[in-house]
Amino acid sequence: MKHINNTGDQDWKKEQEDFFRQVKTPFEDDSTAIWEKLSTQIDEQDAAKHQPTAQETKVVSIFRLRNIAAAACVLLLAGIGFMKFYTVDIITTNGQQLAHTLPDGSVVQLNAQSNLNYAPYWWTFDRSIKFEGEAFFKVEKGQKFRVISSLGSTQVLGTQFNILARGETYKVYCTEGKVEVRASGGKQILKPNQLAVLENKGLKRENDVPENKAIAWTQQKFNFMGSNITFKDIIEELERQYDVELQYDPALVNTSRGGAFDKPATIEECLDKLDIQFTKIQEGKYKLSVE
Repeated sequence: MKHINNTGDQDWKKEQEDFFRQVKTPFEDDSTAIWEKLSTQIDEQDAAKHQPTAQETKVVSIFRLRNIAAAACVLLLAGIGFMKFYTVDIITTNGQQLAHTLPDGSVVQLNAQSNLNYAPYWWTFDRSIKFEGEAFFKVEKGQKFRVISSLGSTQVLGTQFNILARGETYKVYCTEGKVEVRASGGKQILKPNQLAVLENKGLKRENDVPENKAIAWTQQKFNFMGSNITFKDIIEELERQYDVELQYDPALVNTSRGGAFDKPATIEECLDKLDIQFTKIQEGKYKLSVE
């Protein structure tokens, strides 16, 4: 018996075709017609052998579904990653203030030299901001709203508050609603007109702090009143607000300077208000001296 394999199918068919063409048949059809009929039957049988069974079709379908599901998961994870890790930065430089509206309608009013960072497409799931500088926040009601700075964090639901986070300074002032402040292992819950200040001994709360002192900058005013405001603090704030460089005689550090007044249009007018003598060295640069 001749063994037939897939590779020998064509040769075997050729041999059979040649054989039948030479045979003298007593039938009505000639050998060629008979061979064509047999050849057609053989091809149909071969085709039937290669038809997938119901079980094979089911396996292929499951495999395809798994591939589609895996691809969908990859796309979903990629989309989530983009939403979560795509962030925007809002930055103010010296001499600049601006207001920025967040995706939920909350508004942040940034003082000079401030920076906030957040994920706009992830905002629906997490209202969190990274922030350094000074800003006044008007927060729309909703899920928890967090402002994270290097020295502490502030959390609210819907309220208004001011944050000052510069260098080693961290202060939070509440004007409306209730604010939770955490820093250096401590926590304070603030109500209107209360101020949380981070000091060496931890987070301290001050009561009955007037708005015109705590957030004077939002009204275009200066308030340099208080024993805790140093000459250096005043100079640094003026440099931020007017985008200037102020060089000063070391003897000025121990002098008493301060006051509360509307923010003048120019640095010269402001220095006059503070009774500080100055000499203009060049545009944007001044030398301060003792009277």
